[in-house]
Amino acid sequence: MEAHANHFSVSEVGETVTYDIQVSTPGVYRFHMKSEFSGSVASDENDTWFRIANTSNIHFFCVSSDLVNTAEFEAYLGGGNIGKSVYYPAGNAQGRPDFGADNPGSNGYFKVFRNGDVVGGGNKWSAETIDFHSYAVYAYFPNPTTFTISMSERSAGHRVDRFALTQIDLQGPGEPTTVLDGPQSSRGSGGVVGAAENSPYTVSVTVTDTGIPQEATTIQFDWIVGTDTGGGGNPGIETIESFTLVNAVTNTDLFDITDGMQIQESTIQGIGLNIRANTNPPVVGSVSFNLSGPVSANQTENGAPYALFGDAAGDYFGNILPIGSYILSATPYPNSSLGGVPGETVTVQFTITAVGNSILPNDSLEENITVLLSPNPTSYEVNVVTQPITNIRKVHIFDVTGRLVRTMEIDEQLSKSGQFGFDVLGIEDGVYIIQMLSNSNQKISEHRLVIRQ
Repeated sequence: MEAHANHFSVSEVGETVTYDIQVSTPGVYRFHMKSEFSGSVASDENDTWFRIANTSNIHFFCVSSDLVNTAEFEAYLGGGNIGKSVYYPAGNAQGRPDFGADNPGSNGYFKVFRNGDVVGGGNKWSAETIDFHSYAVYAYFPNPTTFTISMSERSAGHRVDRFALTQIDLQGPGEPTTVLDGPQSSRGSGGVVGAAENSPYTVSVTVTDTGIPQEATTIQFDWIVGTDTGGGGNPGIETIESFTLVNAVTNTDLFDITDGMQIQESTIQGIGLNIRANTNPPVVGSVSFNLSGPVSANQTENGAPYALFGDAAGDYFGNILPIGSYILSATPYPNSSLGGVPGETVTVQFTITAVGNSILPNDSLEENITVLLSPNPTSYEVNVVTQPITNIRKVHIFDVTGRLVRTMEIDEQLSKSGQFGFDVLGIEDGVYIIQMLSNSNQKISEHRLVIRQ
């Protein structure tokens, strides 16, 4: 957007546009702006009004020096001394303290300017406020929410190419240019509902001949309208194949979540997590999620990867999953924004447990056999118990790429007792796949084991 008139003193006098934005991951977000100026005086054409309305929960503010993480701002809210000054835009709806001078804002808007301008410098990422101080701009969301950001012209000739919000716990406190210059977030649909969204239709067709006497035939059928979305255009064939638990800090897959799975808290403690729905075909129109339990969430994803807590171009947003029982459902759609005839909803139940064995359902060729591994995670030895007693003679350990790391032969007498152990010394930390084989090399069960030396 380019401002065509000056509105220095009061916001929302000139052209104003608004955007509704969904936040899946709570915390502090840093505001970024990429802009340029069109004239010859950089300092006179380098700013635009921006506002995220301050509410009882949402905070739109600036800080005298960069925040390190969300916990630092929450300490400030709790009355702690963080050694930094926090200011809100003048005229904000909650009456929170503003800077009081040097353009503190108007009607809850900050004057956001591009700093360090050079004539002819083109677009640049820079978003600061309060003249002569250049404070970074932030927003705090304690819960997942949808909010509105308003953008209003202030200085004629200032051109805003794009703006962004990055979660400082996930993308860092500065300007993550790789993320900022990546693909923009997916957009929600707007305007008039199209044919696909109203599908299916009941259609009647009547054909009349020109003979004497005239005869007519009428047929009736259901018409399903789908839109080609690059692999997701045929309604009714999209499926959810599986769910994968993802470490959102490192953007690496941990393991698939299956129905009835019990996950020991120590394997994921303190890690920001996300859950990806794996679809067939790999690209569909959209996927809807519903998670209930100690953490609840509803999410619509219009582009791969289809992540429960959202992502930015494959950079997963994370959430902590505390102890408790969860129910996760996902439904694929052939068109964006949940348009068209949905595929089958897939639901899994899983539990985060405090102590005990991490029991993963067996990929077993034998029914009614349970194989328990403990402790999980482990740093030295793994104890195995089979119920009923099963003759396991060999154990394979694979890494997540499928590479065979180690093979161990199990003593026959120990195997026949239904209890035995094996050590994992010398194996690097990580998630591994454990396969239990019979004397005839038939796979009895398969598990995922976390090793932490």
